[in-house]
Amino acid sequence: MLTITVPSKELFNEGTNEFIVFPETELHLEHSLISLSKWESKWKKPYLGKEEHSKEEILDYIVCMSMDKNTDEEVIKNLGFEEYKKILEYIGDPHTATKVNDRRP
Repeated sequence: MLTITVPSKELFNEGTNEFIVFPETELHLEHSLISLSKWESKWKKPYLGKEEHSKEEILDYIVCMSMDKNTDEEVIKNLGFEEYKKILEYIGDPHTATKVNDRRP
């Protein structure tokens, strides 16, 4: 599991001329078969593989990874570069010493 502390952030919504304040939030994320299943049932395609994903798809996968109840999706959509980078590194890490080679022709 990956635990990330997202610092508080204040953004300005030009449409409503209001400030939006996101408090400091601790996210608990798990890259697992359950999160893959949730994402794939929504998008109807495999997450793992060679196909590139849009930022929207990646952010939605991060939402699917959340182990916290009531995670504010807006916090995830407004992640800073460092938090986003840590999450992508976590997803890309095989977390195992076992390698399975694709032997299909």
